[in-house]
Amino acid sequence: MKTFRIIVIVFLFSSLSINSFAQNIGLKIGANSFRLKMNSENRNSFTHKTKQVNLHIGLTAEFKFGNKLSVQPGLLFSKKNTRFEDKRPPGYSYQSDYSPTYIEIPVSIKYYFLSEKPRVYVFAGPYVAFGVGGVVKIQEEERLDPINMPNNFSISTLEEHDLWGDDDRFKKLDYGVSFGVGIDINNFEIEVFNNIGIPQIENGFDGITSAKTQSFGVSFSLKFNTQYD
Repeated sequence: MKTFRIIVIVFLFSSLSINSFAQNIGLKIGANSFRLKMNSENRNSFTHKTKQVNLHIGLTAEFKFGNKLSVQPGLLFSKKNTRFEDKRPPGYSYQSDYSPTYIEIPVSIKYYFLSEKPRVYVFAGPYVAFGVGGVVKIQEEERLDPINMPNNFSISTLEEHDLWGDDDRFKKLDYGVSFGVGIDINNFEIEVFNNIGIPQIENGFDGITSAKTQSFGVSFSLKFNTQYD
């Protein structure tokens, strides 16, 4: 909670500061599909995929360089739930749910194809993400004789751990590249984006030998104080 309060304060002061220098400020909200691509000691490569809508919200600022080029940093609060399920062999089921929460700082370079509205553009740039909360839940269930006795007694276990607690399951710092395409209609932006994480974020727990992040989604932004050349 202390970390979260500090981030909120930085968020508020950052919004006041960039408002003094940027050509416009934007309020951004959207949905993302989050994936964790993993390897483990017991399994080959496997992927956790989003099973519900993940939301992100935050602020952006845009600094223009001419009429077609701009730089847009942002500060986003992003929730990223994801799940992996395995039901092989018969009678056995394994499910792991990760629910990390990140503060993300993307910096995008935008190129506009058109000088007049609506304006289509492409963007790309780096991002940095800081893990601030979340849990992992691991559930296993196995029936003793699922073929001959389908209603037989089953053994089930459930584990729940903080992702970033006394023993970090993941590294808190993630970073990568973000790219996509968007359209600006009367200062209302719609973007489709893809974020690809670069580092391995596993931290040596639960037999995980490697883990990388990836996000795909859509964002909606309302920009204020925008002036086109």
